[in-house]
Amino acid sequence: MENKLYLGIDPGKNGGIAGIFKDDILFYRCPESSDDIYKCLESLIFEGTENYKVDQISLSIEHVHSFPKQGVVSTFSFGQNFGRWEGVISSFEIDYVDVVSPQKWMKFYDVPKGMTRKNRKRHLMDLARELYPDKKITYNVSDAILIANYCKEIRRANGNNT
Repeated sequence: MENKLYLGIDPGKNGGIAGIFKDDILFYRCPESSDDIYKCLESLIFEGTENYKVDQISLSIEHVHSFPKQGVVSTFSFGQNFGRWEGVISSFEIDYVDVVSPQKWMKFYDVPKGMTRKNRKRHLMDLARELYPDKKITYNVSDAILIANYCKEIRRANGNNT
């Protein structure tokens, strides 16, 4: 069994983080503070008896941007949260970090275009539940789970097992 950790992060306020290791997954809702983000990431990297080294970790984080008609406060908050994640990630000196657009990782799962936001979120949650039927998956963590799986599959397909 490979000794790799694949992390996926949806940095939105209602997002989450997921870590795939061996044949299991752990996930958490997005923490609110930099300290809590650090503790969350640390708990995944040092899970159980494993102590993953930076060359055993691959991480994909969703690239965030503002949307038309989005308020100034929510846009600032969105970017600030992404910045917190970037800062904490850099403190761990992880070798492989991929900033991936929502369109790119969703294309990997053949998510139909033109869906309403509600239907798309339901579809993504259903996909995550298909991957891990024994886990209690919510809207908050489903994107992070799919991003972590995307990270794992892309790295393996490219012959990079870290």
